[in-house]
Amino acid sequence: MKEEDIKVELVEMPIEELQLSLKNPRTISKKDFDVLKKSIKNFPSMMKVREVVVDETNRVLGGHQRIKALQAQGKTKVLVKRVSGWTDEQKDEFMIKDNIANQLDSLREVTTQGSCMHSG
Repeated sequence: MKEEDIKVELVEMPIEELQLSLKNPRTISKKDFDVLKKSIKNFPSMMKVREVVVDETNRVLGGHQRIKALQAQGKTKVLVKRVSGWTDEQKDEFMIKDNIANQLDSLREVTTQGSCMHSG
């Protein structure tokens, strides 16, 4: 697949239409999940900047935990970045690399002691 064949669009979607991927490599503790829910509640505009990523079939490639946190808060819609044209291998690679980046971000937050965290 050529890079120019890849299409990306932003769409607001009902959460119920999204399919969580069984291949998602990330797990999250209850404590971290509660922190994520609080963060989304206190800083909802983050979800407009850090979209959930889905493929052309609405399978979630990035943002599984944010979807679960939104559902736990009773939210029904989410802004997604829909990517079409990736191979299955590229989708799997994205999921792995996205989760590695999220883990590094979490480590940075811990080491900076919440220098930019909302405390509401």
